Amino acid sequence: MNRTKNNLSLGNRLWPRSLHAQLALLSGLMLAITIALYGWYTAREQSAIAEKTILMEIHTLAQNLATASADYLVVRDFASLEQILIQSAEFPGVLSIQVTDAGGRRVGDVVRTENNAPARVRFGEPPLTPPALSDSGGSIVQREADRLAVWRPVASGGILGWVRIEHSLRTIGEIRGQIRKSSLIAVVLAILASTALLLAFLGRPMRAIRRATVFAQKLDELRGNKIPVDRTTVEIEQLGEALNEASARLLDSESRLNHLAHHDPLTNLPNRLLFIDRLHQAISQAQRLKNPVALLFLDLDRFKVINDTLGHTIGDQLLKEAGHRLSVIVRDGDTFARLGGDEFNIILTYMSHAQDAATVAKKLLDLLSQPFVVEGHELFITASIGITLFPTDGAEAQTLLKNADAAMYRAKEQGGNQYQFYSPIMTIKAHERLAMETGLRHALERAEFAMYYQPQVDLRTGEIVGMEALIRWLHPTWGIISPTDFIPLAEQTGMIVPIGEWVLRTACAQNKAWQSAGFPPMKMGVNLSSRQLREKDLVKMVDRVLGETGLEPRFLELELTESLIIPNAEPTIETLRDIRAMGVQIAIDDFGTGHSYLNYLKHFPVDKLKIDTSFIRNIATDPSDAAIASAIILLAHNLGLKVIAEGVETEEQMAFLRRNRCDQIQGCFFSPAVPGEAMTQFLREGRPFFPHIADSHLG
Repeated sequence: MNRTKNNLSLGNRLWPRSLHAQLALLSGLMLAITIALYGWYTAREQSAIAEKTILMEIHTLAQNLATASADYLVVRDFASLEQILIQSAEFPGVLSIQVTDAGGRRVGDVVRTENNAPARVRFGEPPLTPPALSDSGGSIVQREADRLAVWRPVASGGILGWVRIEHSLRTIGEIRGQIRKSSLIAVVLAILASTALLLAFLGRPMRAIRRATVFAQKLDELRGNKIPVDRTTVEIEQLGEALNEASARLLDSESRLNHLAHHDPLTNLPNRLLFIDRLHQAISQAQRLKNPVALLFLDLDRFKVINDTLGHTIGDQLLKEAGHRLSVIVRDGDTFARLGGDEFNIILTYMSHAQDAATVAKKLLDLLSQPFVVEGHELFITASIGITLFPTDGAEAQTLLKNADAAMYRAKEQGGNQYQFYSPIMTIKAHERLAMETGLRHALERAEFAMYYQPQVDLRTGEIVGMEALIRWLHPTWGIISPTDFIPLAEQTGMIVPIGEWVLRTACAQNKAWQSAGFPPMKMGVNLSSRQLREKDLVKMVDRVLGETGLEPRFLELELTESLIIPNAEPTIETLRDIRAMGVQIAIDDFGTGHSYLNYLKHFPVDKLKIDTSFIRNIATDPSDAAIASAIILLAHNLGLKVIAEGVETEEQMAFLRRNRCDQIQGCFFSPAVPGEAMTQFLREGRPFFPHIADSHLG
């Protein structure tokens, strides 16, 4: 009994006796409890709002990335895909983005640490396990303690792969912490504040929160709109501003992702997706207005040589500058796009007649005729342009694109730096080219190639001092195919590498066989393609072939075309120096037909210049050709190089070259290119000299 009385006495002493104090304390406690509950409710609501906002942003990001990734997965353009992923990973809260194929193998993987470090590409990670496809075919969310992952299928007529975005939930925790802190401060202040003031204060914020909640719930519909910011409290003000920022950010994100999905990340030109859409629009409009539409397909000539020789960084910069230079002539309403690689496409609308397309093509070629200077390299490029017209050449976008591509290949086959209008025969040629490519892939294993040899004659003595090895394709159906018809195709397909090694081995073996048969030693000239020159094992291959055939290096001469000479192409120079160090000689074929980097010629390890046939053909009648040939001979001799003239067919041509002290000549005047057996018989008959040359020289 006494203990109970003592406890009551202690409670009475702690509880104020004053009614005013009791009301104030009770009011403060009730208000404190109310604010505490309100803080809990607010934290929960705002966490839900923030999480929903994050989910909406990630869903939008995943959806746009899935749309943008489809084309890149189809064409396997993973470099461009990584650029899009790196830019997308800069969005706040994104930890990593992966694009996988349908089986979960990563084809694009970028990661960013939570301290806002720049996004970086990640390699070597194990495959992911995609989730089961949802009934709706939409995004799938996987939640962990401090992060969530959203999967989105990449679909285009089927599931091509998956986009996976991992996002941090740390922001939600920070929101909860901020609200709890604010609630604690409010509780302390509430105990000191009057009940009336507290009740009056709560009315307006609650209305602001309800407005914010409704706005947040409809944020996907209202993105870009703003909610009036209630500035009664800092928290409510921050909430309103945060929602407005989220709304603006969501609109901006959607706009940027839409731009990325429809534009080439390197040149910022429309990409294939946007180009095809514009082409459909142009066709529809042309059908209504009965106006023609022209489609131009532009492909840069020899771009791969520059890209592989000087590196992708310079190649990409060259593409950017070429795209910028060409885009200046495109009118409003026309479309200039980059579909990938070194290909550009142009849609011309509102044309009066087909000649308008030819005029534009000429302007494009003229713009490219001026050199590009990229990081100190002076680069010359040309282009092949195919032109197709709607409705003459096709009524559908894909048909027009295919026909423009065929016309472009025709322009390239004609030597490039020109344009060609599409004609139905080009489709036939395209099928023939496909058939030739198929046959070419089997020609080596079926032993359908043969070597022909053309002698090279010393103008002073009349002796045969060398041979040029020339390949022929003896097709069982098509007969003898000239190298001008199949070598460009071999270059494009990569078949030139094994074919080139076979040519080198066969020519070296033939030269060694002639020496073993007792014929005077001579040099064997073998053509080297640009693709072979870019092979990292070229030097080892040449050394291996010489060792296997037993031919001394000094009896081998490798010929490369003038177009392979690129300023400051250190890898090319280094490769040629290594080959020359073996004792093999180097000759520049078709000299005078390219851009003639004369100031760089002295840096190349070259032994001989070959004057192109085009300057020899009319040398006896055309003063210009005569002047060019004389200048080349003088230039070569001043540089300590020998000169050989190709395509000599007449006595007059030979006499001119002898007067101008050309060292050697080659052409049908002496002998066309013949098979090895015929040349062996020619040498066996004792005709290695040409008396009419020697006699003229002595006379």
